[in-house]
Amino acid sequence: MRNQVLTFIILSGILFLIAGCSSSASKDENIAHIEVVLEEVFTGPNGELAAIYKELESASMEIIKSASKDFRMYYEENLKSYFTEQYYTKFINTNKASTFHGTAYRNGYRMKVKDMNIEQNASSETAYDFSVNIGYKKEGNAGKSAEITGRVNVNEDGKITRVLYHNGGELFE
Repeated sequence: MRNQVLTFIILSGILFLIAGCSSSASKDENIAHIEVVLEEVFTGPNGELAAIYKELESASMEIIKSASKDFRMYYEENLKSYFTEQYYTKFINTNKASTFHGTAYRNGYRMKVKDMNIEQNASSETAYDFSVNIGYKKEGNAGKSAEITGRVNVNEDGKITRVLYHNGGELFE
């Protein structure tokens, strides 16, 4: 009888530890996904994305249509897997993915994430508050920095259901 009780206690303890670790791993995965998205939104535009923005400046409607398609494909390849289908469409259509890139490009800046902090909100398991310290610079000029804060919500599958920027409109003023 004593061995059965001891075995039960040991197995219960192991199950408790496994459950605790998997919950922690899921939370860490959510933060990792949010980091990827924020890094993408607040870096650049460089390389392929800068080339797409350059094409969008063209006077030719055919080139603009092609560049617009490339633009959507770029974000789809880099961001879509982190979002629910419904929110990804809203994120793209409301320019939450591109607003910082577009403004930086039009004003001749390049952005780079210097530091990022993401924490699970104390009152909601599906909400994460973030602050991103961004460096931005025009070629030949001294760099500047700004801090953007906001909140990201995820569903039970870890897919992003909402992104809210608390500030950032003054970033390139």
